[in-house]
Formats: sequence, structure tokens, C-alpha cells
Amino acid sequence: MPKGVYPRKVKISDQQRQMAAEYQSRVSVTKIARRYNVCESAVLHALKKLGIPRHGKRHFLCETVFDEPLTDAACYWVGFLMADGCITYRLRTGQSQPSIHLCLASQDLEHVQAFRSFLGATHRIRIEPPRKGNEQSGARFSVASTRLVSALARFGVVPRKSLTAQVQLLGDRIPFWRGMIDGDGCLGIYDTGPRISLLGPLGVIEPYIEFLKLILPSVRYSFRLKQKEIGLFMVDVNRHDAADLASILYPPICSPVLSRKHQIAQQIIHWGRESTSKRYNDWSKITAEQLIDLYRIHRDWKRVGEVLGMPFHQIYNTRNQLGVARMPLDYSWITPGIITEAYERIRNWRKVGAELNIPRTHLAELRQRFNMLPI
Repeated sequence: MPKGVYPRKVKISDQQRQMAAEYQSRVSVTKIARRYNVCESAVLHALKKLGIPRHGKRHFLCETVFDEPLTDAACYWVGFLMADGCITYRLRTGQSQPSIHLCLASQDLEHVQAFRSFLGATHRIRIEPPRKGNEQSGARFSVASTRLVSALARFGVVPRKSLTAQVQLLGDRIPFWRGMIDGDGCLGIYDTGPRISLLGPLGVIEPYIEFLKLILPSVRYSFRLKQKEIGLFMVDVNRHDAADLASILYPPICSPVLSRKHQIAQQIIHWGRESTSKRYNDWSKITAEQLIDLYRIHRDWKRVGEVLGMPFHQIYNTRNQLGVARMPLDYSWITPGIITEAYERIRNWRKVGAELNIPRTHLAELRQRFNMLPI
């Protein structure tokens, strides 16, 4: 030590000694900070001044759950993490530490707990306050594990994957797609019937369409660009195809599964059974004369389908089977006076056709027949 320089005395208060004593009795830093109304860094500073080492690792988890061969539960959680999970590399002690995060609404707290149980982890689940523009609080669960993150990367679960996710190795596994729909999908029964939708980038949507064609060769689906700015697409499966898909993805007893979506899936399956029963018990008895009479009353095939409880594609197939696909239309009740009166009142041919329930092309033929073109 240089001449004239004296060692600095370290002052330790009684409160710091008490905090250190409690820490040595296995009380956590957070509880000590709350008890003495100080921040956690003040507690850690006191431990450093007294030369007391930090406790060792107290949390545990199983890091082999995503190793080959994958179980159905592991496939499900890979899909769910690809949809709603997050991979980050946090800096700790100067080194990057790969971590897995799962944050859901507080109503899905049980699902977060199910993921923690699947990992065999002892880490706590944090309840976060509602964010701006959101009324619900959140349930967040995080674990740090290089091995788990490396295993998930093999299946396409990587950092910043929302717009670039690529399904790898698990495109033909049913539990994987159940996890994807639980995370980024939507199920419901609407006025037009049931619908199951999935939102994602092309790297997810294209394998999903291949999966649909694999399990339901005659499936009908709609594919559209949902958010053009960021390149997200949506695939919808409707009505009876949605019921068939729900019966495959969501059997009555399956685990793991998001409980609220499982309940909706069972309602869709029930709708499909009732609708199929009605279709085969009643629709097979329809005759060509009944179809013609209904069309002459309503003059709209879509309305005829609503009266019979038929989807539009079934009406089209039934018309072909009964030979009424090119049925001649009866406009004998239309006279030049009716058309003239309607046009003088409305002054728009499209609205005239809508009021008289006549297609525009047929109205043009009637005007030509009655020599009314100059009107």
C-alpha cells in the first residue's frame, strides 16, 4: 500500500446485519426488501459488504422433454410455442442466456400452469397488470435453458419468428396443429355455420393446407391475405368441413388442450352431427317439383336453401341431381306496365331488377322483348 494511504473502513449498519442474518436463514432477497422497505439492490449490497455469497440455484426443470422421440404432449407444446411463445437471449453476467417465455391472459392461467407442469419446473408464474388498451391481466412464465431452446430451434421455434416462422419436421402431427390453433387460431359458430381459422405467415399456412388435404382429401377452405403490410395469411374451414376437422383435432378426451377452445370444438362437432342427420333424413326426400315451387315463391336459390336448411353448395348439387339446374324461369306475370311504372319511380335498372326480384340479365331480355330499350 502506498505511503500515506490508509485502508477505508467499511461501515455496516445494524439493519444491514439483520438483513444478512435473515438471508442466511434462507429468506429470499425479495421478501427481505419488502420487510425493510428497501430495494433488492440494497439487500444485495449489504450481502456484498459482509462477504456473504449468494444462494445457489433453487429452481429445477426437465430439459429433455423436447428430445427425440417426441411425445404427443411435446408436439402440442411445440405448436403452441410457435404460435404464442417467445424465445429471447438475455444478457446475464456478461453472457447471453437463451430463455423461453409464455404469456397468456389471466383467464388462461391453468394453461400456463399446464406448461410449467409439462417442463417439471419450479419457477413461479408472474401475474402482470393489464397493459394499455387491454382490460385483462396477464400470466407470464419464463425459464432459461440452452438445451430447451436448441431443441425447439430444430422444429422452427426461434427468436423473432412471428413473421418468418417455418414449420419443420412436425407438419403431419395432429397434436402440433392443435397447439397452433389453440395459440393463433379461432373457433366459433356463426350465422353461416361453424368456422375454424388459422392465422400465420406462409411458412405456417402452406404446411397447414397440406395437412388439411392429408386428413380431409375433399376439404374446402378459403385462403386470404389478412394483413398485407406484414404478410400474414388466414385459412378458414367452414361448416361440415369445420366439424370434421374439429372431430380430428379435438377428440372428447385429449390433453394437453386449451379448455375454452376444446369446449367450442365440441359444440362444432355436435352441430355437425345434428346438421348431417337433418341433411340425410330430410334433404333426400326433396323432389324437383318442390324445388321449382319454392323458387317460384322466393325467386332466389339462396333463400330456398335457407328455407330448407341447406347450404348453398348442397342446393347446387341437389338441382343437378334432380335436373333443375337449368330450370326455365317464369316471368309471365311481368308486363310492360309493371316495368315502366317501376322505372319511372326508381330511375335505376339495377334497383328495378332488385325490387322485382329479377336478375339484371333477365331484365334486359324482357326489355328487349317488350321493345323498351330506349327508356
